[in-house]
Amino acid sequence: MDAPNRAEFSVGEPVRWTYAEVRERADRLAAALVEEGVAKDDVVMVQLPNITELVLVYLAASRIGAVVSPLPVQYRATSCD
Repeated sequence: MDAPNRAEFSVGEPVRWTYAEVRERADRLAAALVEEGVAKDDVVMVQLPNITELVLVYLAASRIGAVVSPLPVQYRATSCD
């Protein structure tokens, strides 16, 4: 479940998934990561705020034995005009 103010710091409206939906989405993401070559003990770097997709990354990585290394969202690129 996302925070009610998700739209203030990320794209989209807040979502709320059932356990079955989380499992299915994490399995699909794990399969996509494997298809892209991610394997056991690989490091997956992710830069996301605290939203539902961040949880999916952790679950998907754990299913294939990969390690998640989060990057602070404060380090994202910004325009300097």
